[in-house]
Amino acid sequence: NKIIMGDNMKVYMKPRVEKENLMYAQILLQDFAGKNSEMTAINLYVYQHLNLFQNYPTVSKDLKEIAETEMHHLNLLGETIKLLGGDPQYATINCVTGAKIPWTAENVNYNDNLKEMILYDINSELQAIATYREHSLLINDKYIRQLLKEIIADEKEHVKIFRGIYALICDN
Repeated sequence: NKIIMGDNMKVYMKPRVEKENLMYAQILLQDFAGKNSEMTAINLYVYQHLNLFQNYPTVSKDLKEIAETEMHHLNLLGETIKLLGGDPQYATINCVTGAKIPWTAENVNYNDNLKEMILYDINSELQAIATYREHSLLINDKYIRQLLKEIIADEKEHVKIFRGIYALICDN
């Protein structure tokens, strides 16, 4: 029931659900492809990696690795959404009107100032942790809660990495 992803050989729980639930799928779509989502994080960190690889190769490498972890999260959430009976499109659903809100590259912060970039990343990860915790309270499914707990642990690790980068930037 475990799957291994990435070079770091992290073991993730294989996506499972207790039963289909479209409401839970809609909640997870926010994490999958909302404004502050895995889709946004992937694109943000790849953009930053590409912007920094010449002048800050170590930071660029860290960003690329974090983007890869976020890709695993996107995949795990997408598989879970499918198991819940949902459609893992790159969009969320407005809970009042039912209208689809497509993911857009406008969600990505294109700031290229290194210090501001890393501060933004820290805040984005902290916001993601808070959202995952909130969604874990809304979703009464032991398998999904376990998955969200594992994702939260990764996001906390990302905060540590970004805070370390920020400390190095401030020291120089």
